[in-house]
Amino acid sequence: MTIEIVVPPSVAEQFTAAKRTTAVVSPDEVVVPAGHPAQVVLARFGGLRVGACGTGEECASSDIDFGFEVDDQALNEVTEWQRLLSTVLVNIGEFHHRHGAFFMDAAGACYGMSLMHDAFWFIAPTFGEAVERLLLGRQSRPMLRPDQAFVTMFGQRMTPAHADVYWVGLPGRSA
Repeated sequence: MTIEIVVPPSVAEQFTAAKRTTAVVSPDEVVVPAGHPAQVVLARFGGLRVGACGTGEECASSDIDFGFEVDDQALNEVTEWQRLLSTVLVNIGEFHHRHGAFFMDAAGACYGMSLMHDAFWFIAPTFGEAVERLLLGRQSRPMLRPDQAFVTMFGQRMTPAHADVYWVGLPGRSA
């Protein structure tokens, strides 16, 4: 299955204005499962820093620093989310002054993980919608593991009862 990686017109100018902070990431430099859509993202955008943090439409807008890094501290949490979501998550970059990690699953859906506290969220079902949400400051959907009673995002303490929360394991409310 090939997934098209599209930059939406709403953020195309930010990609055009972006500066390469490092060399383009070669697909040979990272271990990404064959056919995973993250290969295309990293080959096309690796080393690119797009956007800026500031006031967004619903929440703060973010910058995105495309690249692949393995954070040993986060590895256990990512492994658990892969198990819960039954997919392979690949880190395609960091965002918001490197306070969040940007992941893509095997179907092309995108997720965020705080590098500051215990929060993980569904950004969007496609790369294009995900970069719009991050760069334009649109809220994402926080997710709860079955062992979590709450998560704090957007200045709110969100429990499984909150309408915006995905809670993996709760019938009718999974991602």
